[in-house]
Amino acid sequence: MIDYCAHVLSMKAVTQTLDQIAPETNHADAWEQVKTAVATEPGYALLGTLVDHLIERAEGAEKEHELLEDGAAIYGLAADSLAQMAKFRSKFESMVKSPATATVAEFRELVQNMEALQSRMSGQIDRVKEVRAKAMPPFDHIPRHGVSENKPVDAWLWRDVHSGRRTDAFVRALASAGDGSDKALALSFGALVSYASNCVGSSYLTSVAGGPRRSHLMRDRVVRYAVGAWLRRKEKDPTIWPNFSRLHQALALGAEPASLPETIETQIVTALGDAFPQGAGGPAAYPDLQSAYSRLLRHLELLDAFPRLPLPTDVDAGLLMRIQSNNGGSAAVLQDPLAEGALGDPSMGDPQDYPQPPPIVKGEVHDNGCFSLFLVILCITVIGIVIFLLVADDDQSGENPQTSQEALNNFLKSDNSCKVVAYSYHAHTGLYEAASRLIEAFKRIGLLYPDELDLDDPVFERLTTAPDHETRPYMAVSETYVENHPYHYLEWPPHADTEHPVEDYLAMDRPDVMLIGNPDGSATTVGQLAAEVWLRHQDDPTPGAQDINLNADADRGFAHPCWRGTPSTSIDILGYNDVV
Repeated sequence: MIDYCAHVLSMKAVTQTLDQIAPETNHADAWEQVKTAVATEPGYALLGTLVDHLIERAEGAEKEHELLEDGAAIYGLAADSLAQMAKFRSKFESMVKSPATATVAEFRELVQNMEALQSRMSGQIDRVKEVRAKAMPPFDHIPRHGVSENKPVDAWLWRDVHSGRRTDAFVRALASAGDGSDKALALSFGALVSYASNCVGSSYLTSVAGGPRRSHLMRDRVVRYAVGAWLRRKEKDPTIWPNFSRLHQALALGAEPASLPETIETQIVTALGDAFPQGAGGPAAYPDLQSAYSRLLRHLELLDAFPRLPLPTDVDAGLLMRIQSNNGGSAAVLQDPLAEGALGDPSMGDPQDYPQPPPIVKGEVHDNGCFSLFLVILCITVIGIVIFLLVADDDQSGENPQTSQEALNNFLKSDNSCKVVAYSYHAHTGLYEAASRLIEAFKRIGLLYPDELDLDDPVFERLTTAPDHETRPYMAVSETYVENHPYHYLEWPPHADTEHPVEDYLAMDRPDVMLIGNPDGSATTVGQLAAEVWLRHQDDPTPGAQDINLNADADRGFAHPCWRGTPSTSIDILGYNDVV
């Protein structure tokens, strides 16, 4: 199953291919009718291309959404905290540079803001711990495939039934189940694009991931998002670039509040009923499409809820000279405010007891500092030091800077004010690093897309390049997790045995191979497959002996029919009407 971006871009590729082929066939008028419907109702066409994601959101996605919701809340707090620190630093540095213009009222407000910030951050520690626990192995936010669990088809998620059983039949049924409107036609054509793009794109994902989705859920998800991000960066289609806001708007179908139109819900459920009739061996109940639609739209919002935050500004050059002068020419205090035994917040314990998390190194995979927990605690401690220095009495006069203008002026000219500048800089950069580690971790467990800068990291570079199977073997039947190294599944060589390799792509083929093909023409494009399927369906709406249901997961290679395993571990090809 491919991602949002690849699906959206596939619509354009399929349309271009059929524009070249259809006019020379007996179905030129039918193609013009489809193009008119898609142009008139683009939101419905896009919903059709994402019908697999709609069905995926119907069940089994609750834990993923919960984790993203919690992560977005924490990240929102991080963004607010960074904004507060930036505001504090700017205002306080201005005061230190021009003590005569500073007022006691402004200073008191800064102190209150820092106290409130420390309190809010301290109150979120337990929540950070909860999110970290949910996002660590065994990674149950992405439910396993029924095949890997050895479950009968009636116990599979609809996500897996839709991609592994009667795929062609569902597309045919969706076309005939519509009410004849442009909306229904656009939706059904989009679903055909979805089918073709999954069959082609999933074979690329399987090749790049080194194994099928059913066996490597985590790796497949990370590869899926990496491939989508690579295509998004290359194509820069405004529907999906630079974020999903326009796709969300299109899929809302002009309704406020957004809800799945009853006619479309009926069309999809009717098609599911035709392709997977009750009692045929599939799930007992059809998916709740209204809930799935709401989750789909919310998922797009959550994917956009983690933008890169602004980098902390450097300390003012003049103040940096003062800090260095006060420390014998060294600016080490900017990097390590706790190293010289600075006063900490007693309620937080000894700051020296909090170890620093490992650095993020491009090309390496590790636990990224346990979701920044240590960094967050360290930043809270440093903010406590800042507050202590702001409210401490002067050693000589015994006055607090909040008590009088003279005391404030004396403080702003003192060494302690330079320490506040240095420590607040340290807290600011630490918070930024903590937020960066959180989204880095979310990207490496398949919750978020890598952004355009991430794609240059060797980890994601590997996941967007087809392998040479002689040096990068197919992966094993199942993923395992190495203790103290939960992201090992992103490494090469994989920690696993091998299956028979599927070599559908040339070594070094990039993700756009699914849209434009490769140099020797060996790879079928989405446009070619979709055109073939559409023309065949136009030739005869009723399936014939030559028709097959392709496995949209492509877990045994491109254009492999839907299949089932047997107790003897052999593979049986399913007949067109077979569900089990």
